Amino acid sequence: MNLAIYQLLLPTLRTTPTPLSRLHALAREAGSEWSRDQVRLFCTVMDGIQLTGEGDDLLVKVGEASPAERLLDAVTAVLHARGGGPLAVAEIQKLLPPEIPTSAAQIRALAKDNPTRLRIFGPGLIQLHDHA
Repeated sequence: MNLAIYQLLLPTLRTTPTPLSRLHALAREAGSEWSRDQVRLFCTVMDGIQLTGEGDDLLVKVGEASPAERLLDAVTAVLHARGGGPLAVAEIQKLLPPEIPTSAAQIRALAKDNPTRLRIFGPGLIQLHDHA
């Protein structure tokens, strides 16, 4: 499993607790070659992931999103709503919900730190990675 696969699975894990066997199957469908035991170890050591239950097929759940994850989701939603971009950082900042305060520098850093979801496009522009 890699960061891109984890980010694909994250919305599912946030929605509802998912059996480990189902999470492993989803990871395999997304291209991971990890074994079930490797996925379980990943879930055990990854911050924010909770394993509950007993026996072989534990339930996997992700807790609340961090502020950075909420910002990433909001920026992604703004870009989706605007056709994937590219948009100027200042425009993205204006379109974000008021409950997500941020700066232009934070949005640029977010794009730089999340190349599987966002792409810096020219000077001061950001677009969805899959929109390239």
